[in-house]
Amino acid sequence: MDVTRRPFRVDWTGWTLAHLLDIRWQGYDPGRDVLDGAYRWTNPRLPVSVASFEN
Repeated sequence: MDVTRRPFRVDWTGWTLAHLLDIRWQGYDPGRDVLDGAYRWTNPRLPVSVASFEN
């Protein structure tokens, strides 16, 4: 999928920023980096019920 068309979780912005700065650490999860091929959208866990994450 084209990276510009991927759903993006703004709360995971730090993972993409770390990728761009070439920063890695133990526990780094490329699945949270929108620029990585392993990135997968997952619904955030919220303390309130949300009917849908779609518009």
